[in-house]
Amino acid sequence: NEPTVVTQGFHSPSVIVDRFEKDPARRYKLVGSQFHNGADGKVDRERTGYYTACSPDGIHWSEPRQIVQGWWDTVTMAQNPRTGEILVYHKRQTPWRGFGSCRLVYLTKSSDFEHWSEPELVFAPDEDDNQGWIDRPDQRMEIYNFSVLPHAGGFLAFPTMFHVTGMIGNPVKDQAAADGYVDVQLATSADGVHWSRTPGRRTIIPLGRPGSFDGGTILGVSNSALTTDDETMMYYTAMTTSHSGVVPEKKFSIGRATWRRHGWVSLAAKGRGSFTTVPLTLATSEMTVNFRTLSPNGSVRLTVRDVSNAGRTVATGATLKGDGTRRSITWVQGIRPPVGESVTLHFELDRAEVYAVEGIGKIEKRGGKMEIAEKIAASHKILWRDTWYGFPRTVFEFEGHTAWVVEPKAGTVRDGLTFTITFDDAKMKDAPAYRGAFLVRTPDGFSRAVTLYSTAEWSQPLHCEREGDVAVYAKPEEAKTDAEGFSV
Repeated sequence: NEPTVVTQGFHSPSVIVDRFEKDPARRYKLVGSQFHNGADGKVDRERTGYYTACSPDGIHWSEPRQIVQGWWDTVTMAQNPRTGEILVYHKRQTPWRGFGSCRLVYLTKSSDFEHWSEPELVFAPDEDDNQGWIDRPDQRMEIYNFSVLPHAGGFLAFPTMFHVTGMIGNPVKDQAAADGYVDVQLATSADGVHWSRTPGRRTIIPLGRPGSFDGGTILGVSNSALTTDDETMMYYTAMTTSHSGVVPEKKFSIGRATWRRHGWVSLAAKGRGSFTTVPLTLATSEMTVNFRTLSPNGSVRLTVRDVSNAGRTVATGATLKGDGTRRSITWVQGIRPPVGESVTLHFELDRAEVYAVEGIGKIEKRGGKMEIAEKIAASHKILWRDTWYGFPRTVFEFEGHTAWVVEPKAGTVRDGLTFTITFDDAKMKDAPAYRGAFLVRTPDGFSRAVTLYSTAEWSQPLHCEREGDVAVYAKPEEAKTDAEGFSV
């Protein structure tokens, strides 16, 4: 089909599909920038800014709504897959490290796409970025774009790094004043706000050879990745010339970067080495490892250690050799790691490198019974699995809403754990009370039924003194209330 212009008026549009959104007309969300001149020919700072729009189909969009005033240019959007919070990373040119104007990355956040936090600086160049290529005091590193990809319980960023090599004294029409080349690095974050840089500031998408489609500049990277069993791919915007290039030499195109599956980085040992993960709560004992041995005699070995028992080894995987992106772990003597308990994964490497470890399959059956989460997965869409106060949690779609269950196998509930349930009076309709909305079963064998009223907020600490099963249920005696009327 002929292409359809769907984002007219936006510069650098970024789009996501919001799977938390309940309104079909707002399922697709867009952020972009708009530049406006005033009647005097100068920049209209009130109208210029970053704008959002919504769409039911990704084609027909609502009227733009300004969220950041006075700044414009590149912008990207991401969503926290656990909370649904929208993260908008946008460029500002402000004073930095002695330069009057430097491209930096700011972040504004929203839980409803209507109300936005005050923008804060989250990513900027430092002295290490200037090492090895600067030979004049007017040269510097700036951040051109900042695409963020939720991944493996955290976030990856692909900042495009602008090596400013000089300024054009008398730029011609449509020529940028700042010249230099732009390539791509990698950054990591647990929360999307605080970022760590890779050692040596290595380039993760390098420029092509001079004169090629991406030989001069990589302006931006997509905010999503395509992953198969063997490969991970991302698209990017490329330019044939440096930043201040002019047409007809300057040409734009779209490129594709390809790595082995989740192969952006690895932990490698040229000889023998080891590493241990932070404490994790496993939802399954079935695992695959993405690894490669660096010699015919190289190997990788995984052991699982119990955090609560002085790091005692509770399961050992068979030795891995060769090269595999999803090699299944075979557990020695059939002894599998415990599900639902705090463990660490310890890897021993001999001339090998490890890229990733993944859990596969459904939550395990215990005691011959089908777990609640497994029953849910048979008839509902699982949004994600994570931990809640150290216990496995399954989050799923339920009648157009987001619901979750917690299924601890065993453990101690920390003293002071508090459940807080808040009602929205406007949504409670004619039901004055929601009796037995939550039932908490504690290790002493007693259960606590909670009666909640729409006119009050209830909060109560839960105390447990020994290990045992703890379960939380949401099951009202009379389901008269709108399901949106309460939150936990």
